[in-house]
Amino acid sequence: MQVLLDANEKELQRLQEQLASVRSEKEALEGIMFDTQTNLEATDTKRTQLEKELQDLMVKQEALKGQICRLTRDLESSEKRAQEMKASLTQQAGAQEAEFQQVIANLKKQNEETVRKLTEERVSCNLLCFCTQTVMWVRHWMILCQSLYVGSYATYSPLISMCSEFCRKCSCDMDLGSVF
Repeated sequence: MQVLLDANEKELQRLQEQLASVRSEKEALEGIMFDTQTNLEATDTKRTQLEKELQDLMVKQEALKGQICRLTRDLESSEKRAQEMKASLTQQAGAQEAEFQQVIANLKKQNEETVRKLTEERVSCNLLCFCTQTVMWVRHWMILCQSLYVGSYATYSPLISMCSEFCRKCSCDMDLGSVF
């Protein structure tokens, strides 16, 4: 019995050592489990925080998508208005150019008419001056001849006719009766 008792005591001691070892492992596992639980809680908190941030980012993304759509519509509208304005301004520029060309053509025509009139007036003025000088020369010649008692009115008649013809061509309307 003693042997049995010794054997049981050894068995008890071995079992107590095993129990101590299991308790030690249990404590180690409990520490690991505590750390894991703590990490799990921290991870869960982080996951919740990230989900909230993700939700906020998704709301912001939707807001930005809406803003992008609005800005795109505004841009398209602005581009359309710019094209319409460009077309309108191009049309106005074309109309103004046509108007300016017409004004230039009218000014050119007026200028040519003015040059023609001035040329005619100059020619007329030159004829008038020539006519006046010729009539005055004939008058002086007639006075000189009369003072010398040379010739009669019939002698001067061709000269007077010539002066009348000059006056008719230059339209000076000189009254030759008062001159001669």
